[in-house]
Amino acid sequence: MGRLGRLIVTSIAIVTVLVGAGARVAAADDEYGSAPVVTVRMVDNSFAPQTVVVDPGTYVRWVNSGRNKHNVVVDVKSSAWTSSKTVKPGHDYDHQFNEPGVYGYSCSFHGAPHTQMYGTVIVRNADGSVPAAVTEQAPKRRTGGAHTIRVPKDEKAIQTAVDKAAPGDLVLISPGVYHEAVTVTTPDLVLRGLATA
Repeated sequence: MGRLGRLIVTSIAIVTVLVGAGARVAAADDEYGSAPVVTVRMVDNSFAPQTVVVDPGTYVRWVNSGRNKHNVVVDVKSSAWTSSKTVKPGHDYDHQFNEPGVYGYSCSFHGAPHTQMYGTVIVRNADGSVPAAVTEQAPKRRTGGAHTIRVPKDEKAIQTAVDKAAPGDLVLISPGVYHEAVTVTTPDLVLRGLATA
């Protein structure tokens, strides 16, 4: 084989090695295949976004973008979804949701179910509609009109008052020092502080 022949064979071998290596890199980058992926950021003391609505088969990927360790602890344990281990800053955890429903979760280091650092994954039905559990669990307006919940007279903590409030209610907060992060998910809720005398 002449010099030109050896050059062509060597060039083909190099191209084959490069294409093969490129295919492996692409496969490593596409760990979810063709499944859709929704990202939830774990920032210090909250999940962003707090609620995601996805189709069956979607992966939800929680990425710790904060400075503290977090986790994803499921509200209702099942064989379909188990809690994550500790997720350190810069790391992630994912889960594929295949069954329609409402899945609540929280970070045990910075929250609890429906308190402070918590979130919800809503998986649509196959026809694209939202599961009935969503409307069943949604806060409902009181029939007798709006109520006022006073802190600390009626409830000691602002978050407890917010969690017990219905849409249209008023949470009236007396002067004081409240060591808590408050998450409001109830629509049309008013939080108002009282002025000092």
